[in-house]
Amino acid sequence: MAATPGAACSTRCTRTSARQPGDYHGFVATLDVYGFSLSPQQMSQACIWVSPFLYGDSKTHFYTLWTRDGTIGTGCYNTKCPGFQPEGGASIVPGAIIDTVTQIPNGVKQKLSLKLVKDSVSGDWLLHYGLNKDADELIGCFPKSIFTGLADKATAVHFGGAVVAGGGQSLVPMGSGFLPRSSDAASFTNVQLIDPSVQASLVTWQLARVMTDSNLYPTTTIAKPSPMGAPHNDILVDPSILLQNKIIMYSIVLVV
Repeated sequence: MAATPGAACSTRCTRTSARQPGDYHGFVATLDVYGFSLSPQQMSQACIWVSPFLYGDSKTHFYTLWTRDGTIGTGCYNTKCPGFQPEGGASIVPGAIIDTVTQIPNGVKQKLSLKLVKDSVSGDWLLHYGLNKDADELIGCFPKSIFTGLADKATAVHFGGAVVAGGGQSLVPMGSGFLPRSSDAASFTNVQLIDPSVQASLVTWQLARVMTDSNLYPTTTIAKPSPMGAPHNDILVDPSILLQNKIIMYSIVLVV
């Protein structure tokens, strides 16, 4: 995560983590999509983000980031260095704008579905995408060769959000700007983990939660099954404040 040189920044994050015993070879998840205005010293980074830092605008962008040492000396956003390899003819590439966003309050939720799975033959991590549909389109891959530990497996997957406010500005909301109890709250849904046999399983157990400020940026546990018995596994990640300048950040992180 970066900040404007010389600016004092305040960072808040919220996440849930899958660290059950075993190896992870991928995930499936669906995220709500929002778009907000930002000031130049406000930022966030995730699978969906809004930040003037990288793009010079305040639109919602789809992006990728890879590293093998915590971004100390390796890795980059999108295709700014050798790493992520876009699929020819894909409908979206890292860095592209997502114009279809949820209007709040009471708007129809726009959904972004992602699937990242380790190919059993090549060992590459294949990224699939879908906007308001299943993640059934292969849009590129992270080659096995750019990683060390992730060359073989992941031992944890994090789902969450973060916001940054700099230059003495107020904190900015993540998600939709509504608390989890609101029908307008943002969420991760259809959360699945993929095992070494490339079988995806719906997450129905409670994930570990980390919140730097649970009053401003709370997250729920996995939702309980509905009265009709249908499994739900929603994670609601939202702040309690709604400001003029807002930011959304969702992240799904593989950890070795």
